[in-house]
Amino acid sequence: MKAILTTVVCLLAALPAWAQGKVSGLILEKPQSPASFATVVLVAVADSAQVKARLTDENGVFTLDGIPDGTYCLRISYMGFLPKTTEAFTLNGATPVRDLGSIQLTENVKVLSEVVVKSQKPLLERKSDRLVMNLANSPISLGRNASELLGVMPLVAVGPDGGISLRGKSGVLVLIDGRPQQGGLQAILEAMPADDIARIEVITNPSARYDASATGGVINIITRQSEKRGLTGSTRLTASQGFRPQLHTLGGTMTYRAQKLSLLGQYFYANRQLYNDETGYRAFRNDPLALIDDNTQTRGRVVSHNLRLNADWQVAKNHLLSFTGSRNLSDTRRDMNTTTGFVNTNNITDSTYRTDAIWDINRRTDNYSIMYRGTLDSVGRELTVIGTYTPFASSTDQSFGINVLDRRNELRGPRQFLRSFNPVSINITVAQADYSHPTRGNWSFVSGLKRVRVATNNTLRQETLIDGTWRFNPAISNQMAYEENVTAGYLMSSLKAKAVTMQLGMRAEHTLADVRGLRSFNYLSWFPSVFLQKEVATGRQLSLSYSRRITRPAYDDMVPFYRLYDRFTASEGNPLLRPQFDDVVELNYSLGGVNMLLGYTYIQDFMSWTPRQDVATRTTVYAQRNLDRVNRLNFALSNSHSPLKWWQLSYSGWVNYDRVEANALPGVPSYNARQLYGGLNLSSLFTLPNDWKAELTANYYTPGRTGVYSEQSIHMINFGVTRPVMAGRGTLKLWANDITRGNVFRTTINYPTVEIFSRTYSDSRRVGLTLLYNFGKKTVDQLNEKKLGNESETGRL
Repeated sequence: MKAILTTVVCLLAALPAWAQGKVSGLILEKPQSPASFATVVLVAVADSAQVKARLTDENGVFTLDGIPDGTYCLRISYMGFLPKTTEAFTLNGATPVRDLGSIQLTENVKVLSEVVVKSQKPLLERKSDRLVMNLANSPISLGRNASELLGVMPLVAVGPDGGISLRGKSGVLVLIDGRPQQGGLQAILEAMPADDIARIEVITNPSARYDASATGGVINIITRQSEKRGLTGSTRLTASQGFRPQLHTLGGTMTYRAQKLSLLGQYFYANRQLYNDETGYRAFRNDPLALIDDNTQTRGRVVSHNLRLNADWQVAKNHLLSFTGSRNLSDTRRDMNTTTGFVNTNNITDSTYRTDAIWDINRRTDNYSIMYRGTLDSVGRELTVIGTYTPFASSTDQSFGINVLDRRNELRGPRQFLRSFNPVSINITVAQADYSHPTRGNWSFVSGLKRVRVATNNTLRQETLIDGTWRFNPAISNQMAYEENVTAGYLMSSLKAKAVTMQLGMRAEHTLADVRGLRSFNYLSWFPSVFLQKEVATGRQLSLSYSRRITRPAYDDMVPFYRLYDRFTASEGNPLLRPQFDDVVELNYSLGGVNMLLGYTYIQDFMSWTPRQDVATRTTVYAQRNLDRVNRLNFALSNSHSPLKWWQLSYSGWVNYDRVEANALPGVPSYNARQLYGGLNLSSLFTLPNDWKAELTANYYTPGRTGVYSEQSIHMINFGVTRPVMAGRGTLKLWANDITRGNVFRTTINYPTVEIFSRTYSDSRRVGLTLLYNFGKKTVDQLNEKKLGNESETGRL
């Protein structure tokens, strides 16, 4: 008993030395901006021993407890900031608790002429077979959607209809983390905020691993997703004013991540007011009415809703199941007023047609996919299996009211009325498996199988109002079904030696298609690819590549429907349209940030929109037709560097020379054309004092050619400034696009019998504001790349 009492007395006497001391505080990046998850280490002053360590919470707060008496200091480290050591403090029986209050960190920056410079990746860099544009936290992304961002990308151009070309070549395969692009690529890109993009990769000559339909190359858009556990998210608003206001984006993204489960939800709303002016003429060389003057004004609106849900489940180590569902809804109304004047050889307007048209277009695209990805062993063998189902539905209702006026501008007869209804359904089913097999040596092998089934139903019903009754017009009404089945497989081998990289690939695609009652397709095509690269010196690489590609016709382009746009303009499908084949050879040389490319492309059965003239009705009818061949030489140059520490500059340019040959076009026995054309892209980023950033982008395209179309030059200059707000959790951007109003598209078709000119402007000069706000834990961005296999099929919708 005496021994126990003695022990208790000794323990009580030692309690002051074992006092449970505590220290707390708040770590700040800057005033009112907490440093979330900074590292705080408690160090004993006597021997510099590390006693305890903690991370601050998302509000920058830390607490260290259970500390013995002694004299200590804190060492604080935080990414992007200089390490900080506090003054020494003492914990003892008299002062067991210390609150150090707010501790301000100092950014790890270099100051040059009062301009703050922060380390970041180059905007543009070359990696093996691709050009990479790094966009994480770039002011270029903020305030734009993905389509607008591509318009300022090096070597890339976006047309007024949303069509994307790479170095003047169409047929570009666009991947978004490999996910399917449904309901028309333009709608998907316009609904996607560009600040969700981490980087964009441009592959000018893709290998056999990619779908053979990538004739113009591949653009891979890689998005960002939080990897921090817990709840994170962001909201954004983008609005602008041109001739008419536009709400580009309103919505947000929310992510919840646990140990083995990651959930993502995303919703965006847009309401864009349409403003489009188109003027032009059609000059007929063998007609007493020598000229048709056209003037069309389009007003209206596009309302869209975009919802996406995603779940990733780590079922076991290195084995992932991913489920994705999305819905894209768009409701478009176009009010079009067209004035068509017939001018005779004496330059007198003989008659005028005024057409008032209303277009109501509704589209719905759903996407459901499941993916399994597993790493099978320590060597890195990987298996990916994907299943995707995409139903697409649309309806296009048109109504036309037509007045005819004589040369005295007086009505000639009663007003004419027409209307049409065009429901469409397309169902796409994709099954795909890819297997990669690296060896313990320098070789690796990749193989894959893919099966695609597409089923479409398309109905066009046209009616005319006669004596107060709508009468069905069977001459230009139709119903058509189209089915396509593509089975593909590929095998690739790669060798990586000390200074040499080699890839050899072969892809086979069997196409079985049927345009019901009109034509069937049954053909097997082979698509080889070769890539050789040698590092000729430190930082200098030389590569040579070859690939063969195919462009299959869009589904609507083969259905022989006659669609009216105004009284004297229409389009029609072409069931005899053949696929287009491209053979591409490229030589590439890289020196540091400079990349040069020399290439040759032979295109067989080039698909191009071409007109035919209906002499009896004087109607111009457009359709996709095959040109015999196009021979194309091209050169491209790109570079990215920092002329000054606060100025990051990237630029690119390209030049093409085309020789186009065609026989038996409507009204043209033989067609030959040659054209030299090119483009220049410029992007400048400026880091300014007080956390301000500025961007200046500019594009210029020389007069050029696409098939039978000659295009005049266009240019576009954009400027914007950004600044963090709301204690660093928000970002505000003010921007102006097309400052000089140079984004005007002018095209000419010059046939022996007719010359057609068109000028289109679509309200691209705008001033706008974007506000982005992040909530939840501050996140580290990871790259989320998932290929779901139906990218080429959905690009044809």
